[in-house]
Formats: sequence, C-alpha cells, structure tokens
Amino acid sequence: EKIAQHQLASRVLTHFQDKLGYEIIEYTLEDDLRPGNPIPDCDIAIFFIHDWPTIHEDPNWLKGFIDIFDKIPVTVPTKDQVFSIFTKTNYLSKLIPVLRKEGCMQPTKIVSKELDLDNIVEWALQLDEKKVVTKENFSAGKEGVTELKIKPIAALKEDLRRTRLSLQETHRQYPFFDPKFIIQKYEKRFLTEPEVRIFFSNGVFLYAVSHVGWVGDVQWPIRVSSGDVKQELKVIKELVFTTMPDLQKYPLLRIDFGPQAQLNEIEMWPDMFGGPNLDLTGSEWSNFLNTVAKGIIAQGTSLLAEKRNDRNESPLNNTGAYSLDTKE
Repeated sequence: EKIAQHQLASRVLTHFQDKLGYEIIEYTLEDDLRPGNPIPDCDIAIFFIHDWPTIHEDPNWLKGFIDIFDKIPVTVPTKDQVFSIFTKTNYLSKLIPVLRKEGCMQPTKIVSKELDLDNIVEWALQLDEKKVVTKENFSAGKEGVTELKIKPIAALKEDLRRTRLSLQETHRQYPFFDPKFIIQKYEKRFLTEPEVRIFFSNGVFLYAVSHVGWVGDVQWPIRVSSGDVKQELKVIKELVFTTMPDLQKYPLLRIDFGPQAQLNEIEMWPDMFGGPNLDLTGSEWSNFLNTVAKGIIAQGTSLLAEKRNDRNESPLNNTGAYSLDTKE
C-alpha cells in the first residue's frame, strides 16, 4: 500500500512542481506529526495515506491530524470530505432509511446520548441472531468494532451504557469526535461468503475485488468483473450516489458490500490491494493511477482558484505539502 501511494503521489506532485511551479514539502504522519513537529506553512496539503491515526490508537495524534485541515488553506481531501466519511454515523444516518427500505443493509441503528437504551435492547431481541456489532466513529479495521451478546439482556444494556459513556467522555476531551455509534445485526456470513470492495474515482467505476474473511499476507483478494457486481453497482448508482451525490466528488472512494449486496462501509483512503491486477503492474494499474491523480489535481487546482478568488489575490506563493503514511 505504501508503494501504491508513492506511485500515486509521484504523478500528482510532478504536475504541481513541473507544471505549476510549486515547491514540494514532505510531512509524514509518523515522523513529523506524531512527535509534534510544526505543520508546514503552505498553500495546499495533499494527503497520500492509507492508514491514519484513529481515536483508539492515539487521540492526541488524531487531533493533530484534524488540525492540519484548519491550519492549511486548501487540502485534498477537504475537511468536510474527511468528516463525512470518518463520522460513520453521519453518512449512515442518510443511507440507512433508503437502503433498509430496499433490503440493501443489515438491520442498523444509530445510538445517540438521547436514545433510550431499553428501545435498543428491545430492537436487538427481535433480531434472528445471538449477537450485535457496535461501530464507532473515527475508527478503522477492528478498532472501534465490538461484538456484543444479546442475552442476557441486562448485560447487553450495561455494555451499551458503558460504550455510550466512554464515547461521551472522549467527546468531552476531543470535541471534534462525534460520540454517536452504530449498532448492527451480526452477519455471520462474513465468515463464509465474500465481501466485495468496489473502487470509484469521481463516481466512475474503476475495479472491484472480492475476499472471504480478513485479508492477510497469505490471503489476498481476487479481482471480479463489473458483471460480477451488477447488483452492488445498481445499489450504488440508484441509492447511494442518489442519496449522497457528493460521494461522486472523491478522487478515490471504495464502497464495500457483504452478502446479498448489503452495504457494509465506505472508505476514502482505502487499501488498493495492488490495483486492478493485484500486483501494482500493467497498463490498467497505470491508467488507474492516472485517473485518480487527475481527480486529485483537478480538485486541488479548483480549490486553489476558489481561494484566490475569495481573497481577490494574485496567485499564492506556490508552496505545497503532501503527507505520506509511514506507519509500517
């Protein structure tokens, strides 16, 4: 994944440096942000990362990461784009009513501090399952995802109460964090049936991969054709993009589905699994990089122009920073 991000960065930064005359500054999450090195003074920051500090890993590190979006005039992606995806309860609050009506999502609720937990417990008891799953905002992978037994009822209610209190305390210390969380029916078919991951650039389908279980060094996804994911693509086009048209403005987006074309999650800095050929090679991989790079360049240059127009200024001082994930 790091190699993929470096190859993507090379295409974008060559354009900003050679075509637009920008000076390039590298600022990494691990070596610069984590120890508290000052955020560079620049006009635009472009992020090339696939791993980022989560609220569980180091909330202070995550706060520093979020601060970048307030301290640099233009960022790609924008702060709104980051919060729209990282705050899972945000996009799911819009998609749940639409997708549940069409049977394209597991039974799911969003738990706020006002919601009566007795109602959630009663809802969970009606599920044909022994467990539920909770998912928190600003989390990734297994972090922030917890499986809870539905019975005994008192234990489930206490688990939910503690989860809510813990997240409210996190919000008190870090106000950018939304303490709401998701509770969802446990899907045991993920153990035996594939999860499909579909990649887009500005709303255009790029490629899709499929895999059963957790991806590892010896367990790698396989590529699947657009014909293999017709139902998932239909859900995305007719329901997801229609409900949230701004998702079509991301230079790179991945939408994941479980069994029976049921939406699982949306990611904006996804693992790419080696691209269309799964090995970072070939003309398809090159075309993929060019497509995503063009999207990033277009968004960055457009935002810079808007900023100059807002300030009624001549071109900025042409200093750009990019962030690379070096956590491995």
